[in-house]
Amino acid sequence: MSLATLPTLAEAFTVSADCLTAAARTATEWPYGWLNGLHSHIIADAVGFTPLRAARYLAPIALLYAQCYLLFEPGTRYTRIALGAACLAGMWTAWTSTRFTNPWHNGWNHVVTMPYIQFMLKSVEFSFLKGPLRDPSAPRRSRAAWDLLVNSRMIGLGNVGLDVGPGIANAKVPADYVERHLQRCLGPRPTSRAGSVARHAAYAAAMYVSLDTCFAFMRHADAVFRQPYGGADVLGAFIHGNSFTFLPTLLGWNVPRYAVQVLVQLAILAVVWIVFEGLYQLFAAVHVALGAPVRAWDPNLFGEPWNADSLIDLWGKRWHQTFRHLFVVCASAVLRAAQLPVNGHSLFFMTFFFSGVLHMLSEMCMDPVGSPARLVPFFLLAGAGCAAEVSFKNLTGRRVRGGWGRLWTWGYMAAIAPVISVPWLNSGYGGNRVLPAGGPGDYLAALVLEYVLKIQKV
Repeated sequence: MSLATLPTLAEAFTVSADCLTAAARTATEWPYGWLNGLHSHIIADAVGFTPLRAARYLAPIALLYAQCYLLFEPGTRYTRIALGAACLAGMWTAWTSTRFTNPWHNGWNHVVTMPYIQFMLKSVEFSFLKGPLRDPSAPRRSRAAWDLLVNSRMIGLGNVGLDVGPGIANAKVPADYVERHLQRCLGPRPTSRAGSVARHAAYAAAMYVSLDTCFAFMRHADAVFRQPYGGADVLGAFIHGNSFTFLPTLLGWNVPRYAVQVLVQLAILAVVWIVFEGLYQLFAAVHVALGAPVRAWDPNLFGEPWNADSLIDLWGKRWHQTFRHLFVVCASAVLRAAQLPVNGHSLFFMTFFFSGVLHMLSEMCMDPVGSPARLVPFFLLAGAGCAAEVSFKNLTGRRVRGGWGRLWTWGYMAAIAPVISVPWLNSGYGGNRVLPAGGPGDYLAALVLEYVLKIQKV
């Protein structure tokens, strides 16, 4: 090759600029940018769940359980790495080849994918932990391994960070340690196994009825919600196409449209709480019935999020208990790998970033899908609010709390709620048959629409 055939500096710069422009354009393409190929592959090639495919979907979790079992024995890291590689390969194959193909059940793709991705990341973490862990509440190793598999809080298990992460030193773990963080009980909890099972089952049943009522309310309130494929500006069509009367037979108050809009957006966040808490209570009832420690399942999954008096209180203590350990581990690992400072502001940013990424990836199997790229900004905005509270404390010496804190917290959440609620409604969540038709929610929703909030077309 002669020098005359080599590209000039200007030509090389033009080619590089074109490549960067094309990459940037691809990154902003709806809905997943660079991951659109994966999303298209899943939607085109994945098949529906059958009993056999459900078994294949769950089978790799057995390898994760084996990792958990080995994590209580020293010198097992390389074996756990091999098991982790096999587990990830099996989970990836199952995740990208199986989905709920019925559009009426589209929301279940989100519900199933989120914990499945959590299991994938657990497999990575458990591969590289030095170990061993110690679980003083489970004397049998098989039970301790199962607890580690299903444990999201990772409390009382010693140092469970990536080798040097946060946690109690194993030698200092109390002999009988149960976290009771932010738990205010209405009366004493049952101490017997039968009483505990009954409490969890009743709680799960209440969450079932509440969730069924929420979805039935949307189906009965307006036909715009009864479309499994969603549409454009579903919430706007509902708000501006109807009039709303509170207690029509008693007071007959006309409710402002903006108030209904804010309530609907916050109600969507409440539905998320109902789903997680209900599944947790059902899980707890089964585990306690099968012999799990009664006290270990006493704390509820969420710590009364409606009582939060700051964003840090809401996200750090009352809401993020399900995935908090996962997000903190990912954030700490990335910050340390990039040799960036690990402090309150950086952890807030990275923790909420990974929260948005998890929610975005959880919609990968959905068709239709809303605007998953907006999920990351929603959680980054939540993290920015938390960082603002840290700055406020650094400047004033006082933390956000009390009545003004509640006003700030829920005013801020109401302001950023449309970022996540509008895409979810546009993707057809309101029309999903999340629960079987004909349940108690249909009757309760009809009563609400007749006696509490009357909705009429305008």
